[in-house]
Amino acid sequence: MNVSQAVEYYLQYHRANSKKNTVKTCEYVMFRFSETFAERELEEVSQEEVLDFLIKLTNGNTNFSANLQTLPLS
Repeated sequence: MNVSQAVEYYLQYHRANSKKNTVKTCEYVMFRFSETFAERELEEVSQEEVLDFLIKLTNGNTNFSANLQTLPLS
């Protein structure tokens, strides 16, 4: 499965099951994630690449970035 397909499934789930603001946040993040990783296969995207993407997305916000670094990504 490629990244675009996975993002679409993820967003479909949230559109059906989440509140409006959660959906807006998910769409914002996933649109940028999809732009960054485009048509790559999901398993080709490394944990380090995801972490780097999230840190860049948050502009290195110290609190958010520090929390991300402690999350297990596998």
